[in-house]
Amino acid sequence: MILTTHGLAGAAAVSFFPEQPWLAITAAFASHFLLDALPHWDYSIQCLKKDVNDPTHEGLVVNPLSLIDLLKISIDFTCGIILALMLLPIFPVAMSVWLILAGALAGMLPDFLQFIYFKFKPRWVKPFQRLHDFAHTRIRIKYRPIVGITLQVLLVLAAGLVVYYS
Repeated sequence: MILTTHGLAGAAAVSFFPEQPWLAITAAFASHFLLDALPHWDYSIQCLKKDVNDPTHEGLVVNPLSLIDLLKISIDFTCGIILALMLLPIFPVAMSVWLILAGALAGMLPDFLQFIYFKFKPRWVKPFQRLHDFAHTRIRIKYRPIVGITLQVLLVLAAGLVVYYS
């Protein structure tokens, strides 16, 4: 799943708990794992490297492709934030811009924790990485971007309808 979709789902999730910010942000964080459990498409990250001694372990390496990866991720992240804020007029209650922004960020947070884990391997991130691995589907639509992107657009539209009609 791409960051834009996770950000929009996180922004939608906070709308269920507008008066309880911590519960709203927790729901946004949890939405990431629910979406990752669905078969989905995502763009490739070229700076990921498999460990030949442990094929289940990936790491991040800095190489010339890292700049392209950084650009893709930055655009994806920015689109997620901008589109989440554009949902503001359809929220049924007067939602705080800060809560919507926090929901979008919380929806994307597990992927950033995954980055930290791949790059630095801190122990405190390992439980999140295990949860991420457990929740993540093994079914990928890797080589069918049109189908994968279409499914994510439909998910985003569904999230928007849920917010609008809640």
